[in-house]
Amino acid sequence: MIEPTNNDNNLWHEVVNNALLGTNRRPPTLPPGDTPLGSTLSRLNGSDLERVLLGSAATISLYRQAGYMPAVDNVPLPEPCPPEDLPLCSLHSAGHLAAILVSYDDALPEWLHAAVAAGQVARPESLPALLDKGRNHSDLIDALLAVIGKRGRWMAAQNPDWGYVTGAGNDKDVWETGDRDARILFLERLRAHDPARSRELVAATWGQEKADDRAAMLATLSVGLSMDDEPFLEERLDDRSKEVRQQAADLLSRLPESGYVHRMIQGVLPLLDFKKVEQRGLFGHKNKDASYIEVLLAQDYTATMKRDGIQRKSPDPRMGERAYWLSQMLACIPPRFWVETWGVDAANIVSASTATKDWHSVLIGAWVEATRRYKDVVWAEAFLVHDAADLVNSPARTLLGILPPDNREAFVLNILQHNPSALYTKAMPAYLLLQLQTPWSTELSRAVLNGVSHYIVPASDYSNWQVRQDLKGFYGRYMPSSIREEAASILLEGASSNPHFTDAVDDFLATLEFRQEMLKEFTQ
Repeated sequence: MIEPTNNDNNLWHEVVNNALLGTNRRPPTLPPGDTPLGSTLSRLNGSDLERVLLGSAATISLYRQAGYMPAVDNVPLPEPCPPEDLPLCSLHSAGHLAAILVSYDDALPEWLHAAVAAGQVARPESLPALLDKGRNHSDLIDALLAVIGKRGRWMAAQNPDWGYVTGAGNDKDVWETGDRDARILFLERLRAHDPARSRELVAATWGQEKADDRAAMLATLSVGLSMDDEPFLEERLDDRSKEVRQQAADLLSRLPESGYVHRMIQGVLPLLDFKKVEQRGLFGHKNKDASYIEVLLAQDYTATMKRDGIQRKSPDPRMGERAYWLSQMLACIPPRFWVETWGVDAANIVSASTATKDWHSVLIGAWVEATRRYKDVVWAEAFLVHDAADLVNSPARTLLGILPPDNREAFVLNILQHNPSALYTKAMPAYLLLQLQTPWSTELSRAVLNGVSHYIVPASDYSNWQVRQDLKGFYGRYMPSSIREEAASILLEGASSNPHFTDAVDDFLATLEFRQEMLKEFTQ
């Protein structure tokens, strides 16, 4: 194979120019035949210029594809991967993992934790897909690192897309030499045991970082966030990047004792007042609580509000500017502040907010956001209980995940045990189940299965597509696999008389069986 000369490389550009200008204005000029390419092109000389041009283009194009010498890479080969200390998982377990990575993504944590417990690592053919998963599942990093073993770490070092693996180690050089993903993960993990050192590293290079990198680094301070971070975060409110300023404001709003939260309180306290009202009941009935919240609105959009990230214009055309200011500031104040200030419990404040004319949606929306921001269990329970009859249309539907795992399950279980047919109603939308810790308890799984059975019997219109989708989707992945036999007895009889559900029930039971076999393989 002959390496082309510079003149040969320029021929393609000449042919393109000939084509653009036209052969009448610029006839093709062929090189002398003293090179292999020139010798071939010289045979095309003739009076038909268009034929000469097209023949030259075809010849040079083929030459460009076939005439180059293969590139020579002088970079030395990496050191070989050290031998693995832990045993590889079985071929059957590898097959389960391959199926999970394609079709059963929700079962990946279960497979990883089972492999870690068994002291086994993934087989080499699964490592690329596992490393890809780790880029978007930071919650699985620790289990994944244990399962990829030495070979996985070695592979990650060869591919920049898997640089996060380096960041998950304790190598301090990562901060100086790692890519963005590795540095961010390194900061997150350092924050878990040495938050001060992590903050110091960020501060030391702050002026050299790009805006999006600064925002990502600032976000790592959410791990182990404390008042020690306040001075650094306050300075970031003046950053030239809007994204950084918003990130700093959000973090400061999660520190109940911060100056930022104090400024929010000072701005909102004069605007709200709890008005306790009791209406006398008739004929000896108990007095009815008619309490409400008196609401005023700020008159001016101040420089302090602007610096603190309070947006001036509402994205919702139904909410006025001044109401939007109140909503944003109220959402930054710890909900318990109002309990302490007014001497009224959370349940009564929620009830009074609902009874407040004109402003109830502003108050409820802001307090739900504050409850989520501060993970206030008492307020979350107050909202959930208050709206228990219609969680579909309630902002509280997003708050179940704030409760401790046992409380979450108890809340859902209470609804289903009192009304087995409540599933897929306003009181028990199925998507609440997605906020529960998995796998579910046997008791909850049994209650859900009994709820589903109401939609399978053929006495009415039980071709409900959502029930079928959930059976095919998450039910089989969230229930303990040990419930398979009981689930079959509950569902199969109804499915046999209602063909709308046959395939969904079969898929559900197949998923449970798959998970049973997957876990069993690690114990053999």
